[in-house]
Amino acid sequence: MSSYTPQELMVAVASREIRDGDLVFVGMRLP
Repeated sequence: MSSYTPQELMVAVASREIRDGDLVFVGMRLP
């Protein structure tokens, strides 16, 4: 069993999609 939360896994997967020079808008929560 892993010790990662779903949120941590989501951040790790999303970070692989970001490349140098990309512009990223990050929000803390949905409105």
